[in-house]
Amino acid sequence: MNLVFSHESFRIAIVDCLNSDCYISREVRQQIEETLLLPIAEIKQRQQQS
Repeated sequence: MNLVFSHESFRIAIVDCLNSDCYISREVRQQIEETLLLPIAEIKQRQQQS
């Protein structure tokens, strides 16, 4: 349960960062937005393809 909570907390922090004035390059922002809600298995699959 702690892992799920930690993952959700991390996602909330990322969204807060995207919605704030913090600087994130367009490339990084796009990658985050495209993968934020993906299942972990799909993220790992995409990483292996890169």
